[in-house]
Amino acid sequence: MTEVSKEARRSQKSLPLVDMKYHHWRVIRDGSLECEQWVDEDEVLQNYLWSDVEVASAVFKCAPPAADSWIEVSLDQKAQLERVCKVLTETLRIRISNTCGLHVHVGLGGEPIPPDTVRRFMTTMWLIEDAVLTLCAPWREGNRVVAPITQESLLALDGGLEFLKEWCAEVPPPHLRNMDIHHKLWDRMSTHDQRRVWVIWTLPVGQLRVATSTPHFTRGGVAIRIPDDAEEDRTTTIEIRYASSTLDAKELTSWTNIFLRLFQLCHFYDWAHSAKLMNLIEGVTDALLLSKLNKKRFPTGDAHAGHELLKLLDLGNDIPVWENAQKRWAREDNHHHVRFGYGESGTRGIHGAAR
Repeated sequence: MTEVSKEARRSQKSLPLVDMKYHHWRVIRDGSLECEQWVDEDEVLQNYLWSDVEVASAVFKCAPPAADSWIEVSLDQKAQLERVCKVLTETLRIRISNTCGLHVHVGLGGEPIPPDTVRRFMTTMWLIEDAVLTLCAPWREGNRVVAPITQESLLALDGGLEFLKEWCAEVPPPHLRNMDIHHKLWDRMSTHDQRRVWVIWTLPVGQLRVATSTPHFTRGGVAIRIPDDAEEDRTTTIEIRYASSTLDAKELTSWTNIFLRLFQLCHFYDWAHSAKLMNLIEGVTDALLLSKLNKKRFPTGDAHAGHELLKLLDLGNDIPVWENAQKRWAREDNHHHVRFGYGESGTRGIHGAAR
């Protein structure tokens, strides 16, 4: 019988709709790994018997935001991340392979996420995904199990779009106004993006989950999570799967804060939040355009849009964290057979550092 800690009991009292197992830090065997590929290439690694594990944090509860303030990882939660990273790196022989993913879940503590919040979040991710990818290790974009939704989802593919039209309304959905995409931003979108945003706001959420999956119906870089025993539109979390895992607590904290704040803008949708969200989308799409103009391998061209995203979320002080991460990624070996394989999750690393 598993012992339940006092901390877990207190956590469940504050989030009673979340299953008890998510109130604990957990170390879980992960059967989806293909570790033989990287063990075979290094004789030193062959001297050890490795265990394939996933590390998942306890659910983190965020305090409701005060006026003109942001939701963020608390000081206590940040300290938890730092302690766990320290224990893992100082007491274990641990290795994070290039197939190891960092998955972050955002939600409302087990309460259903309103459909318009889900649509707003998925629309935002569709429009700024390329900027998010600049903050990820370069091999993640090539991993087909976490494919970017703008590239390899059913929604992105013309054939998939035709398939999805069966569920789409024939007239403009009245709730499209709830995104408040004003004419300036709408007119700047390509016809391709306009059609996809229209579909996002027309599909029922259950079908939108399918639309943002791959043609093989696996989850992409961002996924709508609906429990198996729940109604079709009852979303409980949105899962962000783009990033490569890390044992750097600063990266874990910054990455989590990005999506907490994007979720805040999409959910607490008063006038101030809607203005901030539209300003963010415009600013990031401008930065992406500049990056494309500078695509002649200008040294920082590709990172510019990601840095702009951080600034617009008032996370500009985190830019050095990501500059250091990019330097580390550049030093790592180029394991093509791992980066483009089907194995996805957590070889010896934090697989889901925040829920």
